[in-house]
Amino acid sequence: MWEPFLAVLFGHWSDGDRGRLPLFILFLIMTALGYGAMVLSLPLIIWLAAVIVVMVASTALTTLIDALTSDVAKGQDANRVMTSYTVFLDVGAALGPLLAYFLLDIGLSLTFVYLSSAVIFLLLAVQWGWCYLRDPFYRHDSMRKAV
Repeated sequence: MWEPFLAVLFGHWSDGDRGRLPLFILFLIMTALGYGAMVLSLPLIIWLAAVIVVMVASTALTTLIDALTSDVAKGQDANRVMTSYTVFLDVGAALGPLLAYFLLDIGLSLTFVYLSSAVIFLLLAVQWGWCYLRDPFYRHDSMRKAV
């Protein structure tokens, strides 16, 4: 129910001077921390807060990825970019749960699945942060809102 409201807020924030990429990196880190916290033995209220952090960050990441993709599509063949994005998004949405069920089926724990997810999000944040800090392409004024 909150997606229409939060998506507008995150979209507004990403239209600011700093652009979308720093916000994207921040929410990747928040997601990693949330998944990492969810495997800990925490009091229920703190565990629920971690779940809500992951859900809010997921909304932010969805909004920011959509916006980044539309920014990239502006400078290229929009039909090709958006079609590729949609196909990869759908394949990822289908394979993610399948991979998690497979890992559980071969005897790995749910803790492993959640920690693996946290590590993947953290690695993505590091990779995008590295690009943002080291490559002027990502900091150039005309590219602040595009990948």
